[in-house]
Amino acid sequence: MKLTTSLPRTWPHGLGMALGLLLSAAAQAQTTAIWPTQPVRLLVGFSAGGPTDIVARSLAEFLGKSLGQSVIVDNRPGANTIIAAQAVAQSKDQHTLLMAATNHTMISALYSRQIQFDPVKSFKGVCRIATTPTVLVVSPSTG
Repeated sequence: MKLTTSLPRTWPHGLGMALGLLLSAAAQAQTTAIWPTQPVRLLVGFSAGGPTDIVARSLAEFLGKSLGQSVIVDNRPGANTIIAAQAVAQSKDQHTLLMAATNHTMISALYSRQIQFDPVKSFKGVCRIATTPTVLVVSPSTG
């Protein structure tokens, strides 16, 4: 399988490296059949049009061309991404991926409700797609 990692010039350098790692991991995961053997679903735990969705759609377009298979972005917003993560954790195929954010590893600590998956052990990280700074801002009168 021929894999290419050339990206549009507008994409950040780190994203190109991450996509190269993802494609390399997919190539190394091959056994008797070349992965993917069917369309890939990329679940996003946020609404369409937000920053995570925009990155996921750009990634899906690039991966689809590189892998020669459709990559479908499936937005499943709600419950602080638990709905999307649950669907991926319960998926029986290797063609369902999760576009996780930093909150993913904190789900079990933040919510008292019983979730039906382990946010760390139920998933295998493939690559980092992007990073963003997080800032806490308060009024100067807070002291």
